[in-house]
Amino acid sequence: MQAIHAFIHTEMTTKQAVELRTRWNQQANLFTCEHLTLELEYGEGGDPTANYICIVCGEHVATKR
Repeated sequence: MQAIHAFIHTEMTTKQAVELRTRWNQQANLFTCEHLTLELEYGEGGDPTANYICIVCGEHVATKR
């Protein structure tokens, strides 16, 4: 198992994560994202989801236990 060495930033809504993933996947030259900066995901109601999202590609990277 590979350890995650990422900087956890602040927060991101579920909608923002979906928009980031869409933009990332529309790129002509897809590179592998290293997921170096994460934000805690918040639902549209403002409550945290316990998911950490990469701010570059929008992927769910980790879950807070």
